[in-house]
Amino acid sequence: VSMRGSPLSGPARGPWSVARLQRIGNWGRADEAIGRRWEEVGLPALATLLHVARPADGQPYTPTAILILADDPSLRPEIHASGLPNPDAALLGQRPDGTPVIQAVDFKWSLERAERPQVAGATLARLLAAPLPGLHAALAQAARQAALDPAALVYVDGFFFAPEHAENRAWLASTANAQSEYPLAPADVLFWTVAPEAFFGPLPGWDLG
Repeated sequence: VSMRGSPLSGPARGPWSVARLQRIGNWGRADEAIGRRWEEVGLPALATLLHVARPADGQPYTPTAILILADDPSLRPEIHASGLPNPDAALLGQRPDGTPVIQAVDFKWSLERAERPQVAGATLARLLAAPLPGLHAALAQAARQAALDPAALVYVDGFFFAPEHAENRAWLASTANAQSEYPLAPADVLFWTVAPEAFFGPLPGWDLG
């Protein structure tokens, strides 16, 4: 095997450099890049759920606004510094009887890494009760958009928003999932169809991949 372009033989030449190879695979932190990309694609997809009734804790409600947590650069440092677990977003809406509802949503490219407490209503309630002024302002803005009183919100258990692919379906039906500490049920996941070329095309290293 030629050592041309290896770290031991001087600068790389051509497209097959170690630096470019590091841009693909886990060595190149592809997991993080794919996760961030799913958040980018998932947020607009999540918006299509607005104004459509969906179940939550056994009762329907209609979401009308989104509280974005993961993709807001002004909120990320504040939430991270709190040390509290958090979902990536939350839907705000109303039940038919007028009860205001907030439901956590977390984007997971791989359901194998999903843990139900992350989208529990109690987890989101604990986060939003913390002294985080930026987060409170964002919640107030989302509540205004939905014409809801943020102080009256009922926290319901949420769901994972995941791409429709074979590995996720296999994990959901697997013995490993059933025997895990927090097994996922079909009701804990909302699948979304992703166009592969459009999804992967912008990722670093995809041209080489």
